[in-house]
This record gives sequence, C-alpha cells and structure tokens, in this order.
Amino acid sequence: MRSTSRWTTSRPARTRCCASDRAPRRRPWSPGPTFNTISGLEFVPATTGATFTPFQPQHGGTLRYVTTDFFSTWERYEVRPARPTLSLTGVGVGGPGPFDVVVDAGPANGLALVVYGPQSLYSPVELPIVTGLFAPLFTGLDPFTFLYGPYLPLDAAGHASIGYVNPGTWIGNAAIQAVCVDPLLGIVGTSTTALN
Repeated sequence: MRSTSRWTTSRPARTRCCASDRAPRRRPWSPGPTFNTISGLEFVPATTGATFTPFQPQHGGTLRYVTTDFFSTWERYEVRPARPTLSLTGVGVGGPGPFDVVVDAGPANGLALVVYGPQSLYSPVELPIVTGLFAPLFTGLDPFTFLYGPYLPLDAAGHASIGYVNPGTWIGNAAIQAVCVDPLLGIVGTSTTALN
C-alpha cells in the first residue's frame, strides 16, 4: 500500500495515491474518471486514540466507498490517514561515518521537531498522548527519558533532512522520531520511529 503526504487510498489488486503534494492532484473521494458515481459510503471509526485526520497513524479510522460507471468498472476503495515517515540513511547507520535523518510526507512548509531516546526503553506498541489541545501524538519513546533535537523546516513536499556523523559508538543506542507541526504552528502528529 503506498501512502501519500496526507492519506492512503487502497483497493483490491492495486493502490492509487490521492491528495499528494508530489503527484497530480486527485481527491480521495474522486479517484476515477469524472463520470463515475460513488455509493456505499461507510466510515469505520478508530478503536484507539488516533483520529481520522492527515498525519495520524493508519488505525485512525477508515472511510470505505464504491465507485462505478454502471457499465464496465466497479471499484471499492478504503481511505486511511497516512503519517509522516522518519528514516536514517547513509554509511553511519551501520558503523562510523556520515548519515542523514530524513523526514518525508510531513505537513507542507511545516516543521519537524526531532526527538530521540534510549533504544533500550523504546516500546514498539505506541501509546497515544491525548491532551485535547492538539492532535493525538503516538510514540513508543519513554516519556521520561527522551530528548529534543533540532527543528527541521519542511519543504513544500513535506521533506527535510539533517546530517550527522556517527563516531562508531551510536549503533543500537537511539530511537528517533519527529513531532510534526503545520505552518500555523499546530501540532498535527508524529512520524514513524527509526532505530539506529
């Protein structure tokens, strides 16, 4: 399943992107030709603290619908939130040398605050931090030991990166995640977590 900067859209046998900043604009409610009709609209709410908004985990709810031209096609789609990704690239990930922390599919022209904590205290089961002031934040980092890193300005495609040099002692030590902020300084969610 491919994800875009805001939503993931899927259907059996193939996946179609929608609302991407890097692809031609297509709305999730009109993925096919303009003469197709939508029916069977169904919303399945989240069973966790996630919300059905951009930049949230995929388990934040699902919108299902069917499109047809009443002649040759019948397609069922599912639309889910898609969260930003954080990845580590470069030779310094596996040993001494330079590496990059890369954030993709974040809010266009927003910010990404890099946070990190000890990998030994990281939990793969992410817990929601819900305050009611901003979107729920999902993290597996230990809330009492994580540290704030730099703010990264995201470009119009929601991409940012920053370079570091691993002296050879950072392997297996840190879990790294980004808190994403939109251009109006509203916290919209967290990225996936990368382990080094």
